[in-house]
Amino acid sequence: MAEGRQDYTWGVLQDNFVLGRYQANWVKTGTATIEPGDNGTILEYPIPSGYKFFLTAVFLTCNSPHMNVMYIMKTLFPLLIKYFNMNYDTEFASLGAFSYDAYDTLKVTSYNLDSVDVFYMAQAYGVLEKIV
Repeated sequence: MAEGRQDYTWGVLQDNFVLGRYQANWVKTGTATIEPGDNGTILEYPIPSGYKFFLTAVFLTCNSPHMNVMYIMKTLFPLLIKYFNMNYDTEFASLGAFSYDAYDTLKVTSYNLDSVDVFYMAQAYGVLEKIV
């Protein structure tokens, strides 16, 4: 007799072309204009009750050729802090994805090191899984 979760799907997220019964692809886009020397939230997503979320990729772009700082947060804890110039993209699936539990909050924030207002756009990709 098998043991484990009812919704167990063989494999890991990046190898799963067919999602499990309780899994759904997820994408969200956010934008923000951040003033010089200030930080701001570009994208925010609170994980709903009864779900688990796996962050698999983030793409961030801005109109500033200067150095910028990006933070990917899990509630108040930074999972990744990265300096970038104009564009930054990364995929986490090969690392096993960053996991978020119910009531955690995914945040993508940036600090503007330029001397002018900077427009930012972030896209986050992942898998949202209903816990049964």
